[in-house]
Amino acid sequence: MNMARYEQETIISFNEEEKTAGIYTHNKVLRQKLAAHAQQTPAPKAGESGTGQAGGLQARQSVPQRTGS
Repeated sequence: MNMARYEQETIISFNEEEKTAGIYTHNKVLRQKLAAHAQQTPAPKAGESGTGQAGGLQARQSVPQRTGS
C-alpha cells in the first residue's frame, strides 16, 4: 500500500486513566528507536501502574485502514 508522505504520520495517544502512551508511526527509524528504548528500559514491577511494556511505550507497527471521505 503506497501512502502519500502527508499520510505517513506519527500519532501519540494518552488518556487520563492509564500511565502509558500508545505510539503509532509510519516512520521506520522512529519505530526502531522506540523498540531499542523498550529493550533498554525495565518493565514496571508487579503492583506498579503500567501494562508491562518497557518504559510504558507501545510501538504499533501496523498501518490502520482509512475509511470514508
